[in-house]
Order: sequence, then structure tokens, then C-alpha cells
Amino acid sequence: MMGINLVENFNHPYLATSIGNFWRRWHMSLTSWFRDYVYFPMGGNRVSPARWTLNIATVFLLSGLWHGASWTFVIRGGLHGFYYIFGRITQSWRLSFAERIGLARRPEAGHNGYATLKSLQVREVDAIIAIAVLMLWELWREFDGFAFSELSLWQRWTVYYAACAAVLALGNLGSKQFIYFQF
Repeated sequence: MMGINLVENFNHPYLATSIGNFWRRWHMSLTSWFRDYVYFPMGGNRVSPARWTLNIATVFLLSGLWHGASWTFVIRGGLHGFYYIFGRITQSWRLSFAERIGLARRPEAGHNGYATLKSLQVREVDAIIAIAVLMLWELWREFDGFAFSELSLWQRWTVYYAACAAVLALGNLGSKQFIYFQF
């Protein structure tokens, strides 16, 4: 929006098809750091299944601890590690079950490389999410004495479209170098 290009760190993680795919899309710089400096030195996936499970659990527990020095963050990391391990262990069973009942696996990317959700491209999904956020704003009844919900339907949708148009029109879509990189 401000024309600053940074390293891509999030790649639409909520469009992920699995917990592993989620972590390849979520906080990619942190995930790659844990992969390179914790997971690989522990042996990565070139170890026994029991050791692999320990490696994954350790990485996820440490990532939870990195987010905050509290048991809730450690538990969050442990749960994500459990989901990852469980998903990996049951992957072949789930795929064969899906084939048996006739469910085709959805491709993770469309013909142009964009992730798809029921054939919608990422930009369309982002627009839908923006509109959904604006609609949730409607549920928030009072804002400095103004009741947004008291507007008529066409007035509310005019505000929705105007907000989306403002983001598109005022957002700087060109690329400029971040001033920090000049030092």
C-alpha cells in the first residue's frame, strides 16, 4: 500500500490445504529460520520416524516459545506440532479414503500460479474478505454515536464499495525501495 517491497512473509496461509501447507505459507521467514537452524541440525527428516517426530515436536514447541514466554504459547506450538505430525502420519490413509469416496484433490494453484478457492483467484478472494470485514463492521452498532446499521441497504453497500475503491485507488501499487535498505 505504501510502495515498500519487503520479503514475502505470508502467502495466504488461510487458503492452505493442510497444516504443513499452512506452515509453508505462514511467517515464512521464521519458519525457514527454524528449518535451517534447528530442524536440519537435528537431522531433519533423514532420521528414524521416532527421531523425526521428536525433531518436529521440538521445532514447534520452540516456535511457540518464540512467540511468547508463556505456557499458552508453548501449548499452541505443541498443538501445531501435534497437528503436523498427525497430518503427516495419516496422509496416505486420508488420500486413499478421499479417492475411494470419489473426492478429487483440489489443485493448490490455478493455471496462472495463483492459489484458488472454488476457482476464485487470490485477488478476488482478498476482495471478498475485504467486503466481509466491512460487513462485520456493520455489526458493530455504535461508533462515536453513529449507528451504521441505521443506514439503508443501498447506503451501506455504497460505503462498502467506496471503501474498496479507496483502497485500490489510494494504495501505491508501484514498487519503491524501503528506506531501511539504503543504510
